[in-house]
Amino acid sequence: MNIINWMQYKEIVSKSKATQDDIDAILSEAAEDRRTWWKENQSRLMSNENSR
Repeated sequence: MNIINWMQYKEIVSKSKATQDDIDAILSEAAEDRRTWWKENQSRLMSNENSR
């Protein structure tokens, strides 16, 4: 990360009211959504890959 990106990041997060617990919950939910999406789409995507 270059210094400009780091400074922008620090400015943005300094204004955030989110707690670490909030962020952890969002990340956990996103991970579960990705797992669910993959379970629902894996066979369709893998069968398309095999038919090429």
